Amino acid sequence: MNSNKAMVIWVASYLQSKGKQVGWYHSPQQALIDHFKALNIEITDDELDAIFANGEVFDTLINELEDKLVTAKLFSKKSEINMLTLAGEQWAKGNLLNDESTNL
Repeated sequence: MNSNKAMVIWVASYLQSKGKQVGWYHSPQQALIDHFKALNIEITDDELDAIFANGEVFDTLINELEDKLVTAKLFSKKSEINMLTLAGEQWAKGNLLNDESTNL
């Protein structure tokens, strides 16, 4: 799980942990748990909660990214940002991932 595509599940899991809409039919956190279980590595919901806790790396980076998206005026407030609205903006603009003002 070290590709950019695989990173999506970590971000979706973070957003799920914060109670945000992810638009998935299944739990991204459970998918991570199942992935690691298949590798004989146990990771629990509590461990994921610790990874995604306020002030930790994911939380800091996601907050920084959300700030950039609001500053770039793609969203008027952070509460509008979720997996579905991000996908819509990427589809409409096509450059969120490459534009320095909207990526990390």
